[in-house]
Amino acid sequence: MDVMARIDELVELGRTGDAEEARSRLVELWGDAEIQSDPLARCTLAHHAADLQPEIVDELAWDLRALEAADEITAERIGAHHASLDVAAFYPSLHLNLGEDYRRLRDAAGALTTSNVLAPVSTPFPTTATGA
Repeated sequence: MDVMARIDELVELGRTGDAEEARSRLVELWGDAEIQSDPLARCTLAHHAADLQPEIVDELAWDLRALEAADEITAERIGAHHASLDVAAFYPSLHLNLGEDYRRLRDAAGALTTSNVLAPVSTPFPTTATGA
C-alpha cells in the first residue's frame, strides 16, 4: 500500500470513531522513512493528525508541521499525486487552522500574524450573482 493510501486509511479510522487508535497510528507512521522523505505525505499526515489531538497545544504543533511540510512540496511532487492539485490551495486552510489554534490558546499575536498572512490571498465575493 502506498504511503498516501496508508494515511487515508488512518484518517478514515479517525472519522469513523476510533480517534485514539488513529492518532496513535498516525504518530507511529510519522516516524516512517517514506513519510519523512515526502513533504506531501508529511503535510497530509500532520494536517489530519492535528484534528485528532485532544489538547490544543498538540494540535498547534501538528498544524505547524503541516505548514512547514507544505513549504517543501514541489509542483512536480504534487502533480505526480494528482494533476489538478496546486500546493498554493493548501495554504488558506493551513493558516486558518493555525489561526484557530492561536485563538483557542488566547494568543492574539499568533492569530494576528496568521491573519496577516491570509489577507493577501483572500478573494472577495462578487457583489451580485453576475459578479458586478
